[in-house]
Amino acid sequence: MTLRTLLFPSRKSLGLLLLTLMLAACGGSSSNSSSNNSGGSTDSDRDGIADTRDQCPATPSSEIANSNGCSASQLDDDGDGVSNQSDSCPATPSNTDVDAQGCAITVEDADGDGVADANDSCPATPAGESVDTDGCSASQLDDDNDGVNNSSDNCPNTAAGATVDANGCSNSQNGDNDGDGVGNAQDFCPLTPAGASVDQNGCSDAQRDDDGDGVSNGQDDCPATPATETANVQGCSPSQLDDDNDGVNNADDICPNTTAGATVDSEGCSNVQKDDNDGDGVLNGNDQCPNTPPGTAVEADGCPPATITDGVSYDVNLASNVDGENIAFTLHEPTSLSSEESYPLILHSHGYSGSRQSSRPTGGLLKALLDEGFYVLSLDERGHGDSGGTIRILDPDLEGKDWLQVLDWAEENLSQLAYADNGPTPATEKDNPLIGAVGGSYGGGYQLMIYAIDPEHRLDAIAPDITWNDLRYSLYPNDVFKTFWASVLSAGGNLAGNQDQEVNEGLATGLAANTLADDKLALLYRHSPASHCADENDTTADGSLRSIDAFITQSHMDTLFNFNDAYRNYRCLSDQGGDVRLFTKAAGHGIDSGDGQSVCGRLNTTDTTVSWFQEKLQFVQGAADEIPEVCFNLGSEGNDGIVLNDVPYGGDNFAFSSPLPIIAHEANLLPTEIELYTAQADNQVIAGIPTISLSMSIADQQAGAPLLEPIVFVGLAIRESGDSNPLQAPTPLMNQVTPFRGFGDHNVDLVGVMSRMQNGDKLVLMVYGSYPSQYATSASPLPIPVQISGSVARPLLAPQQTAP
Repeated sequence: MTLRTLLFPSRKSLGLLLLTLMLAACGGSSSNSSSNNSGGSTDSDRDGIADTRDQCPATPSSEIANSNGCSASQLDDDGDGVSNQSDSCPATPSNTDVDAQGCAITVEDADGDGVADANDSCPATPAGESVDTDGCSASQLDDDNDGVNNSSDNCPNTAAGATVDANGCSNSQNGDNDGDGVGNAQDFCPLTPAGASVDQNGCSDAQRDDDGDGVSNGQDDCPATPATETANVQGCSPSQLDDDNDGVNNADDICPNTTAGATVDSEGCSNVQKDDNDGDGVLNGNDQCPNTPPGTAVEADGCPPATITDGVSYDVNLASNVDGENIAFTLHEPTSLSSEESYPLILHSHGYSGSRQSSRPTGGLLKALLDEGFYVLSLDERGHGDSGGTIRILDPDLEGKDWLQVLDWAEENLSQLAYADNGPTPATEKDNPLIGAVGGSYGGGYQLMIYAIDPEHRLDAIAPDITWNDLRYSLYPNDVFKTFWASVLSAGGNLAGNQDQEVNEGLATGLAANTLADDKLALLYRHSPASHCADENDTTADGSLRSIDAFITQSHMDTLFNFNDAYRNYRCLSDQGGDVRLFTKAAGHGIDSGDGQSVCGRLNTTDTTVSWFQEKLQFVQGAADEIPEVCFNLGSEGNDGIVLNDVPYGGDNFAFSSPLPIIAHEANLLPTEIELYTAQADNQVIAGIPTISLSMSIADQQAGAPLLEPIVFVGLAIRESGDSNPLQAPTPLMNQVTPFRGFGDHNVDLVGVMSRMQNGDKLVLMVYGSYPSQYATSASPLPIPVQISGSVARPLLAPQQTAP
């Protein structure tokens, strides 16, 4: 039988298959008696379920029962005591009091403070004030029980039983406790030392703050601080300080760095500082360039004016410290270079089977970064382009160590590389260079690798795009080989690069036998961020990850590295405490899907990535403020999206079971559709990670266990309102399916989805016996009838804040 016959069966073949399914559904019996054929058990209500198994023994004769013998009118899904048929509010939360229609009973709260009138001790709370559990705000309380509310009480600690005036003060409280002649109620300084002279407010000279700098006269070392200046805890502003202790305040000191003990004049300069050793017209004490050549024009700091030059690009080749293989990269200087400025460095690398940006960028992200004052270093990974060695899928002991050697080169050779101004880092006792990284797919993976393994922690911010979290999940999800993408990677790695033999062996075995050996799985895991996140990688620097700022972008339509990869990286990096944001878009690897725009709402990845590094590496305050915590793209183009503070995970559970056995077989292209939910309003959103508990069992128990494990493929889809054509199956959302292999229970995440639903649209579970567009040779080679059941937790949201 040819592959064409398997993927595109003839009408005759389809007819035979449908006849087989109909016979299996009929079970060979047409009896209408109240006893079945398994021993004559009674079926009193004639619903097709024997009384011994019937959980609803009085099913109305006009209604259809489920496998438990219950019809729709007998079910009560939300457990509120009102059956589904009569329930106008079918999703009432547990333990909620409801009316006869199954809807929550409204609680009256006249003052709107969140405490029901029946329990509100203060029924007229002013709007906007916070209340306690009794419904009382601070302005309504009277803590000392003197009859004057706290908000009007000048004496909040009146003794019990004391008579008070309108201000809440007793006679004793209206006295003069510190004996300074000013009554307590009018005394702004109630602890004046005995015998001190005070003003009309009861304050002595030492207690006042005559210069208004926030430090009382008694503690103020600088009693005449200018009103426009901010004082320190001693009451001194910058102009009142004398940092070099030469007796001349900073404001008047034209030589602020005088050597201790030197004699100075009224301007704060010693005889040596008055000199101008290099004759450039700037005194030694102020000369930042003390050895200026004679005749050179200088500015006020004694240094020549800054020179501006055009940035250039040049290639570099290093011999790897690991094995001598060539490491090839290109260094692009910023578009304009000032001799007085320093510039952060952005690392860049390519996708699988690609190569570095060796020519000067003329557009796109790299050009934008150069224009904004960043170095860009673009590298050929091992086995790619001009670099030697073989493609090991970012082995931390090979590609990883090569990258650390490149970082050493940058520190040694980029004279204008910017460094953080907070001094040496404790771990390395050296200044921290300001370095970020960009790149997609393979070019995203290297960023997470360097972040994890560099003992000097030189990456400060990263922007990984459409990359993986765990290669075992990306290529072999739930023990089913993703043949389409494995074939693409194998071809690209061997035709355009020098793919390692061990990698080729794993891909070949997976394609031929739909399995991966333990050593190949271990290689994939060790080369994945997931192993570092789980503290299961011996190359993790210092034994555990640290915080880092990360802008993660991912295509929700990408079927190689799907949204779940980005979500798991987002969770891992967020747990380390950095500023981590997640941005979804339509554009991905763009072969089977994921070829739309790189936008979420009006935000595009180029502008947001530049803004990200401006804030994180150039310290432009607020540059990345418009990037939301989470931006979900809801369509195939990207102009529709929502903003959230986190990624929804799971949701409301819905139980399901397949109405007919499903034939797990590579030739079965007819999906089974199971309804999960119907939208009740327009613009409802499903977005996040759905979870599923799926049980797969033998459909024909008498036939015995099959020789092979069954494999089915499951995804969520939307059947639009008004579409009832059973011959036209809806496509899974974002073309995403999850494979399941073997009998028994499976509890996993389905691939993340994000879409809008309109009123009447149905969310359905699609179950396939094969899915050749992604798993062409990974379906069951022999037909295996299976029954599935379980539940799906659906991340359903109300209409949310739209993307910027």
